[in-house]
Amino acid sequence: MSSSSGRGFANATDVLLNLQPTLSPFSSVSTITSNLVNPLTHQWNLDIQRSLPGSFILTAAYVGTRGEHLFVNKEFNPFLNNPNFGFVGVRTNGGDSIYHSGQLQIERPFKHGLLLRGAYTYSKFIDDQSEVFVTSGGSSRSQDILNQSSDRGLSAFDRRHRFTLAYLYELPYVHDRSNAFMTALNAITSGWQTTGILTFSTGAPETVHDGLDINGDGLTTTARIWGIHPHRSIPQASMEASSASRARASTFRWSPVSLQMTHVTRKRRTRFTS
Repeated sequence: MSSSSGRGFANATDVLLNLQPTLSPFSSVSTITSNLVNPLTHQWNLDIQRSLPGSFILTAAYVGTRGEHLFVNKEFNPFLNNPNFGFVGVRTNGGDSIYHSGQLQIERPFKHGLLLRGAYTYSKFIDDQSEVFVTSGGSSRSQDILNQSSDRGLSAFDRRHRFTLAYLYELPYVHDRSNAFMTALNAITSGWQTTGILTFSTGAPETVHDGLDINGDGLTTTARIWGIHPHRSIPQASMEASSASRARASTFRWSPVSLQMTHVTRKRRTRFTS
C-alpha cells in the first residue's frame, strides 16, 4: 500500500460485517462423537520408608497409572470415500495408556544449616495416543485409522530416567555480638541462604515419518516408514526390518541459584536471584 493511501482499510469494521462465508460440503470438518465421555484414570502405589544414619530418610516406591477412554482424533472419511464430503476429523474415546515406575528418594531434613533432597525415577509410559494436540513433529492421529492399537508404543511423555537434586544451605555468619561492631557484622552476615535444583532427564521419544499420506486421512504426518514399528530407537531400526522409529536425547536442567536473606525478628525478607 502506498504512503499516499494510508495504512489499513477505510471502514474496516463495516467491511468485516458484510463478509459472507462461502459454505461448502467439501470443507474439512472437526467435530466430536455424540457419546464422548470423560477419560478414566486408575492409580495405585506402594512405598516403604526407612530412617538412616545421619538423619537421612529413604523412600522406595512403585507407582502405576492406567488410562482408559482417552481422547483421540480419528478420520471418518478416509480417502474421501464419501465424495459428498471433505475430510471429517472426529474426537473419540479410543485411547489407552499404562505407566509403571520405580522411585527412590533420599531426604535430609534441615539440620545444621543444610537441607538435601534427591529423587530418581525409572519409568515406562506406553500409550496409543499421547495427546489430541500435536506435541511433537507428528500428528495426533493414528497411522491405521481402523486400528488404534497400531500406534501402541512409548508415549510422547515417556522419560525413562529422571534424577533431581534440591538443596538449601544456610551460609555461615558471625555469631559474636559482644560489641557494636560485631553486632553490626552479625546483622550483615546472618540470615543468608542459597538454594538450587538440579535435574537430569532422558529425552522424549520421537517417531520417524515418511511424509506421505498412505492412510488417506489428508495428513502427511501420520504414516511411518514402511516396516518400522512405532516408538523404538533408530539404532535398532537400522538393524531390524520391523524395529522402531523413536530417537531420544538427554536433557539437563538447572534452575537459577537463589540467594536470599531473611530477618525473622524484623518481619522483613529480601531475595536476590542470579
